[in-house]
Amino acid sequence: MFNQFFGMPMVQDLKHPGQFQLRLGDNISDLVLIQALRAPLLEVVVAACEPTQLLLTVRCQPLFELQCAKEQATASVESLLARGRGQGFRLYCRLGVAPARLLESLRRGLRLDFIPDSPGHFALLDNEHFELLALEEDLRLLNEPQALSHARAILAREFDYGLGVAMLAVHISELEQASRELLAFLESTAKHTVLQDEARRMVPLLNQKRQWLLRRHSQLQERTHYGHSANQMDELESLKQQLECYQLLATPEVTAMVQALVKEDS
Repeated sequence: MFNQFFGMPMVQDLKHPGQFQLRLGDNISDLVLIQALRAPLLEVVVAACEPTQLLLTVRCQPLFELQCAKEQATASVESLLARGRGQGFRLYCRLGVAPARLLESLRRGLRLDFIPDSPGHFALLDNEHFELLALEEDLRLLNEPQALSHARAILAREFDYGLGVAMLAVHISELEQASRELLAFLESTAKHTVLQDEARRMVPLLNQKRQWLLRRHSQLQERTHYGHSANQMDELESLKQQLECYQLLATPEVTAMVQALVKEDS
């Protein structure tokens, strides 16, 4: 399962408590990561467990690098997930969390504590944006169609006025992809009237959110203040560059004279 997302499996032989560190590879685009967020990031299956040894089969997406660090486990006992032989878990992004927060956490790196024991214990330190799901409790494939759940998760996010131009472009790309998937879902489910009605209700809501994102993107990129013209900031930058050139070319006497005149006027 999920073979299309994961790379080759790795075998980890653990004999001391420590941490897995899941980090992004170099030069990974945010637009590529949007696709990765919809699938499990990591899958771990316990092949063998003893009081002082833990043998794991680990698979992660090719965009990520998994490192094993011999650091002291810091997770609380209440947050530990116990896994015996033949059991495992998957690492998912929580639904409804904005991509900006997820991408920021992934670029910093995720830390997963493990304690070799019988059974082994695991804990995710960043459980606000991500979650560990036991394999037997992973019902994401059995829920509603992915196109509907993805669209609903996008609509559930609050409007974030602090996003920059680059991250707004990522949000717009994700929303447009969700809209295309929803339209394709409508064409392929002609006999499922209940699902079609639900999808039809989401289409105008996605369009409204897309319009807000595009308007916000346009405001940040072209007009920083309603009281200024669209190109006023460019003119100020040009004048500043000209002033710096004059300062470099002018003699010290002329510079001192100009500064004295400015002080008199002020």
